[in-house]
Amino acid sequence: MLNYEYPPLGGGGGIFTRDLAEHFACTGHRVDVITTGSKGLKINETVNNVNIYRVPVMGRSSIHVASLISLLSFPIPSMIRGMILMGKTGYDIINTHFAVPTGPTGYLLSKMYNVPNVLTVHGGDISGPGKEYSPDRNFFFRLAVKHVLMTADAVIAQSTALKKFAEDIYAPARSIDIIPLGIRPMEQRTAAGRGEKGTIRLISVGTMKKVKRFDVLLKAFRSASEVSNNIRLTLVGDGPERGYLENLSEELGIKDLVLFTGWLSGDAKYEHLLTSDIFVLPSLHESFGIVLLEAMASGLPIISTDRGGQRDIIKDRENGLLVPPDDQDKLASAISELCADNALRERIAIVNKKTSESYTIQDVARRYLALFQNIISKKTGINIQS
Repeated sequence: MLNYEYPPLGGGGGIFTRDLAEHFACTGHRVDVITTGSKGLKINETVNNVNIYRVPVMGRSSIHVASLISLLSFPIPSMIRGMILMGKTGYDIINTHFAVPTGPTGYLLSKMYNVPNVLTVHGGDISGPGKEYSPDRNFFFRLAVKHVLMTADAVIAQSTALKKFAEDIYAPARSIDIIPLGIRPMEQRTAAGRGEKGTIRLISVGTMKKVKRFDVLLKAFRSASEVSNNIRLTLVGDGPERGYLENLSEELGIKDLVLFTGWLSGDAKYEHLLTSDIFVLPSLHESFGIVLLEAMASGLPIISTDRGGQRDIIKDRENGLLVPPDDQDKLASAISELCADNALRERIAIVNKKTSESYTIQDVARRYLALFQNIISKKTGINIQS
């Protein structure tokens, strides 16, 4: 498995790769992962039966966000490490995550060693709405993305929206499979403190960067708090925008109503989800939104923007409220409506808890393994038991 980001580096794409790798390993498969190194992380280690190999890159100063120079410097060292591993181990499949910067490594290793390569695209490697640099706006990146899409033995997108993006932008003459993200089953824990003393707690989780639009959420929350003085907001995460957002909350006069937790481990994050009442996703665009699954599994009603992969799992007024991106007024109205309607919150929460059961990492891993087996059988005639 190849991914330039793997926990503790990166966001949802890395977390999903880790959960997928660990599930493969716990079901008896050998799994080696090549990823980016960083200060304080071991070069090689085995975690939960997954062998992790970290390669050096230039300019990686944040665990949350990769710099352009770190992306550009990943392919060569990852290729060298891949050749060393391929020379020692007989692999059945390569699973490459992100068309760039990881895609070229997967493509070259596949061709050199005649091993099938399955490419998983995550969104930012296809197009980056609101991002400083986006593959589809750069001639060389665009060429690289189209090439790896065309040459992989299979391509997986995590949502209908992402599949359409890839087809519309790169027009690959091939089919793209849709396999959603999945999450680990949550421990059966009781939500505590919801609606306590009449306070409604909103929560949002994500890397604090522009595309997440936490600034729009803060402004909408300020408007909603003028209508209801019993609401509070928790923002879980860290990133380059955090300082700006903290200053903005002070400028808006809501500093005492907003809690910035910083980055939290899985258990600590879930504790906040379980003591909140409403989850809000204000992003300009999400390829899928693994945080939505975590919120749903926590029994939370959801307010989300209606652009991207979240439309695969959120149906307006069935299991959430959908609002246009960057529409501060409609986001504020949705917050006020859901805060005021306890029966609506409870109905949506029940639907979400049930829906989340269809997105476990076990089910997703089985779909990946079935696809791997089919590709290996076609290419080699060998039947690999999944």
